Amino acid sequence: MSGDVAVSDIEQVGLDSLALVRAVQDRQGAARDYSVRLGVTPATQIFRRSDPFSHGRFLIFDDNDRVASYPAIDATIIGTAGRENLVRSCADLIEDAVHQAGTTTPNTGDALMTMILVD
Repeated sequence: MSGDVAVSDIEQVGLDSLALVRAVQDRQGAARDYSVRLGVTPATQIFRRSDPFSHGRFLIFDDNDRVASYPAIDATIIGTAGRENLVRSCADLIEDAVHQAGTTTPNTGDALMTMILVD
């Protein structure tokens, strides 16, 4: 299928954004807020969803899953109000982007906070 996007790729962009902001803050020792825009280019109506029972595989695409419009999402990654707000603002970006593609994500604010606390 050409012109399709894996929802996991959208999630990964959000996670990479979080890692990048954390690395910059750790290196520079300064906290900042960041305006971000997450979109898909070129535009598509087909978003592949991960198979929850088979790692690395995707569910079969059904025409009913077609997304008519996927506008870019504008958000603020809040880096000036502590680590938890930073993580939760990135999680909000991920959740908004994935919900717009018609599905859910395990990368909620609570899940990301747990991963970081374990890290």
